[in-house]
Amino acid sequence: MVYRIGLEYEITHITTDDTEPYVYGLGWDIHGDCTIETFDDDYSQNEYVTTPYIIDIRKHKQNKTINKIVRDYTGLLDTLDDATAVEGEGLHIHISGIKNKAFFYSREFYNYVYNEYKKIAKSDLELSRLDEHCARWKYQDNNICDDYDRYTAINIERAYEKHNTFEFRFLPATDDPERLRFYLKWLMNIVRKCEYSKHKDITLNLEINEQPEPIKYTATATDDIYKRKVIKIQKVVYSNV
Repeated sequence: MVYRIGLEYEITHITTDDTEPYVYGLGWDIHGDCTIETFDDDYSQNEYVTTPYIIDIRKHKQNKTINKIVRDYTGLLDTLDDATAVEGEGLHIHISGIKNKAFFYSREFYNYVYNEYKKIAKSDLELSRLDEHCARWKYQDNNICDDYDRYTAINIERAYEKHNTFEFRFLPATDDPERLRFYLKWLMNIVRKCEYSKHKDITLNLEINEQPEPIKYTATATDDIYKRKVIKIQKVVYSNV
């Protein structure tokens, strides 16, 4: 399956004379964002928005695109002074081309991603995204949000209407390109597995071992609602996520 993926990078930083030529040379855009911390007047409140990348989620194809994304982000960081990820800033990932929309729209999918994210959230920045007002988790702790509210952890209605994408807003900003690589592989593996859910009511369980990499994923899907033959996707192992 082939998708288009776009990223929005929020990060505290000071721009240099090299920043704009690099960003515009890639075809990206720069947006002002008041949620980005400014320690003094030298710091920028810019958010960097990429052009879409084409990503084939077959593993040997996926890694080529992810390597390109990481190289481009590393290049951006090289043009910034004192780039630092702080609480409140996010990494927003837009994905278009998702086929199994019924499952991705479901409450079950939302809760599934929430539970999987809790398994990898180790740092203070990652844990802070479980209670982030600009990326609120619906259905958790009675936090029922309007579906049309863009400030949800997974922005569906607004993002799909405006960009024809699903926007994943819950990941933290990062000043580490290798952490960006991990987030991308982790999220695209979830997308890959959830595309195979035949009905929105299928429960898809993804087991993830403790870090560090390599991480082994074993996915199983059980159709309890339709009482059909149990669907199992077993022993699907991806090295290094």
